[in-house]
Amino acid sequence: MYPKDSSNPDILLQYADAAMYMVKASTKRDNYKYFDKALVPSVARHNNLQELLENAVPENDFVLHYQPLVNTETGKIFGAEVFPRLKTEASFEYSADELIPVAEDVGLMGKLGIWIVREALSQFTKWNEKYNTEFYMSINLSALQLLDSTFISFLKSESTRVKFPLSKMGLDISTTVML
Repeated sequence: MYPKDSSNPDILLQYADAAMYMVKASTKRDNYKYFDKALVPSVARHNNLQELLENAVPENDFVLHYQPLVNTETGKIFGAEVFPRLKTEASFEYSADELIPVAEDVGLMGKLGIWIVREALSQFTKWNEKYNTEFYMSINLSALQLLDSTFISFLKSESTRVKFPLSKMGLDISTTVML
């Protein structure tokens, strides 16, 4: 609300965006929300992450983290979920659910998704050879990438090139991203 929340138009737009994302993340359709000062930290986080991603180059600025997937009956690792992380230490914690939409907003997700697939396939191929197994891989991606036929073709050709079975690959998009 002008001027209660701010008289700066740029800040008002950021606050409106924060309120909009809160509505999108809720389960209520056709809802509205007024900006609340409690959203200020989320606006700051979003802006900080956006600044970090605006000039990021996947090959130089990212590293992949792997979260093991464990069979609860046997206790054995059967695969891993792949998460992109910035090499630069952020002053705050962020999740793939936060990183991916911001990467989309700044136009980085296309390059980042290709880099993630190449790096992950390379790593999983090494693990499968080393441990004589077929680990399952789950990759966090943008919903937009799943609608991009060139990305899907790339995914198929890369997995064929490194001989990684597509049946052992899951593509994970968060509920928040889907909404």
